[in-house]
Amino acid sequence: MLDLLSKALVDMIARGRVARNQELLMPDELLAKARAGDPEVPMLAREWIAEELARRIADAWDRHGAPSVVKDTQNERFVAYYETPWREANLEASSKREAYRQARTAWLKEILLAEG
Repeated sequence: MLDLLSKALVDMIARGRVARNQELLMPDELLAKARAGDPEVPMLAREWIAEELARRIADAWDRHGAPSVVKDTQNERFVAYYETPWREANLEASSKREAYRQARTAWLKEILLAEG
């Protein structure tokens, strides 16, 4: 997926279809090399995208904590809890693994879709 995203980004830069606010997010080195047609740009873009995703996830983990799971002994179900800047949520599942997976997925999606 990172390969596809990096190639699309490089193509957008090469065609001049990157908005000014998007350019501000990207490292100057990446933009300059992309405009110059440097062949290492797809790898640089891939690394930059991965670094940005990892940074956003790590920052959110530090600020909001990781999702957690507890067993509801009355209903024999597992309840996962997660918190983002916008809301707190609970999810239920029949297994601890599934509850945790659902909560991690929802938490990550909200963090990655956040502006900024």
